[in-house]
Amino acid sequence: MRLIGKGLNADVFDNGDGTVVKLYRPDMPESLYLQDYQVSKAVSKHYKNMPTVHGLKELTPYPGLILEKIDGLNLVEALSKDPLRIEMFAKEFAKTHFDLHRYSIEELPRQKDVLIADIRKANLPTEDIEDLIAHTRALPDGDRLCHNDFMPTNVIYSDRGMVVIDWRTATQGNNLADVARTVLLHEVPREDIGITASMDIVRQIFKSIYLREYLKLAQVAKSVFTSWMLPLSVIRLGEGVSEREKRILLRRINGGLKGLRRSD
Repeated sequence: MRLIGKGLNADVFDNGDGTVVKLYRPDMPESLYLQDYQVSKAVSKHYKNMPTVHGLKELTPYPGLILEKIDGLNLVEALSKDPLRIEMFAKEFAKTHFDLHRYSIEELPRQKDVLIADIRKANLPTEDIEDLIAHTRALPDGDRLCHNDFMPTNVIYSDRGMVVIDWRTATQGNNLADVARTVLLHEVPREDIGITASMDIVRQIFKSIYLREYLKLAQVAKSVFTSWMLPLSVIRLGEGVSEREKRILLRRINGGLKGLRRSD
């Protein structure tokens, strides 16, 4: 096997036969590979614009996920190579996100259950946690397929078109929560996944075009998805963010909580 990719939690190896193995690192909990396999398998039964899931391979410390190999560049790499195509890439990114939201997969975890469980883990005062949970419960439910990590690094520009990878965190829920999550993940440069400070203007333009195009396709106003930004900011805060991103998130959380209490 030949190492061809390194993610935040797992490494990807080329088997040389048109498949790859995704192997979680020893310091990751066993539950991650199990979740990844079960969720990816469930999604692949319905949504075809993703790598085929072939099964598991016995490896150490955990079994590896055997997936179809997708040849191509992820959108960060494609943009770095050809930044003048930013509008086309951003619009295709939005269309791909909109298209996957056409699906509903009952086997997936419920989005609100996952969000509320993550909010309960937040390092915030109990009163804040309870207000955030009440706010989240009151938001519109949904039954759409949501990726929850829909980033340019997880979309490959290939001969098949845009192929979406890394489905471990997928849920069934409100598509606008998934959009809010994508917007949040574009908040600042992400050195950890290759979106560097030198690409800052590209990142901001890409995010703006993506959001405008998605909302046009969905025929919803920008204000409709912003109510999801508060709970998702709380969850993002607990994901080991940079100091710059932490300051941005805390300002949004504190302002959002004040707004909730004024409206009571």
